[in-house]
Amino acid sequence: MKLAGSVARGLVDLVPALAVMLGANVGTTLIVQVLSFNVADIAPALILVGVLMFRRASAAPRDFGRVLIGLGLLLMADVLGTILSGLRDAFTNGDRRQIAETKRLDDVLDKLNTAIKVYLTSIDPEALSDADHRRVSEVLAFALNMEHAGDIVVRNLLSIASRRLKRGVSFSHAGRAELLALIDRLQKNLKLAASLFMSGDERAARLLAAEKEVFRKLETEATQAHFERLRAGRLDTVETSTMHLDALRDLKSVNTHLVAAAAYPVLENTGELLPSRIRQDEDGQSLMTRRTID
Repeated sequence: MKLAGSVARGLVDLVPALAVMLGANVGTTLIVQVLSFNVADIAPALILVGVLMFRRASAAPRDFGRVLIGLGLLLMADVLGTILSGLRDAFTNGDRRQIAETKRLDDVLDKLNTAIKVYLTSIDPEALSDADHRRVSEVLAFALNMEHAGDIVVRNLLSIASRRLKRGVSFSHAGRAELLALIDRLQKNLKLAASLFMSGDERAARLLAAEKEVFRKLETEATQAHFERLRAGRLDTVETSTMHLDALRDLKSVNTHLVAAAAYPVLENTGELLPSRIRQDEDGQSLMTRRTID
C-alpha cells in the first residue's frame, strides 16, 4: 500500500491517488468516466454494487467490490475535503459568496449519507455473513461520521466566519494562524482516514487515533494563548474571543469524527479499542456516564 501511505502523508491528493490505484486494476478510462459524474448520484450506487460484489465467494469479485466501496466513500471524503478548503478560505479571505457556495456542499454529503443508509439497510441481514455485517457497519460508520463532520463545519464553523464578516472584525494574526494550522491538520487526517478505510492498516489506525489526544492538547494550548492575549488587552482578540474559542472546540469535534470514521473500527476488530477511558468501580460500572464521542 505504498500509494495509500503517500496519501496518508499528504503527498498525493485523494482523487488523483484513487485514479492511479484504480487505473492499475480496472483501467484509467473507467475512473475518468466515473469521476465525471455528480458524486451525489454515483457514489451510493458504487457502494451498493461494491457490497453485492464483496459478498461473492471468489477473490476477484470481492476485490473489485472493495474497490467500488472505497471509491464511493472516498468521493464522499473528497467532498468533505473541499468543504474544509472552503473553511480555510473563509477564515483567510472572507468572501460571502464563497462561504455560501461551500455551505451548499453540505447538501451533497447529506444526500450521500441518506442514500448509503437506504441502500445498505435494505439488504436482507439474514443473507449476510459475519464479515459482511462487519463491512456494512464500517461503511455506515464512515459515511455517518463524514456527514457529521461536514455538519459541524457548515453549521458551526462557516457560521462563525459569516458572523465575523457581518461584525466587521478580524481574528488576531496569532489566533488566525492557530485556526488555520488546525484546519491543515484536519485535511491531513482526512486523507489518512480515507486511506485507512481502504487499507485497514493497524499502524495507520493507531496514528489516526493518537490525533484525538493531539487535538485535545492543541486546543488547550491555543486556549491558553488566547487568554494571554486577552490579558494583554489585544482589541482584535477581545472582539473575536467567543468566536475563536468556539472555532477551536468545533475543529476538535471534526477531528473526533474523522477518528471514529476510520480508526475505531480497525482498532475494535483487533481488540485494541477500550470500551471507556473512565475508571471502573469494584462492580465494573463506570463512575460516570461514558460518552461515545467526546
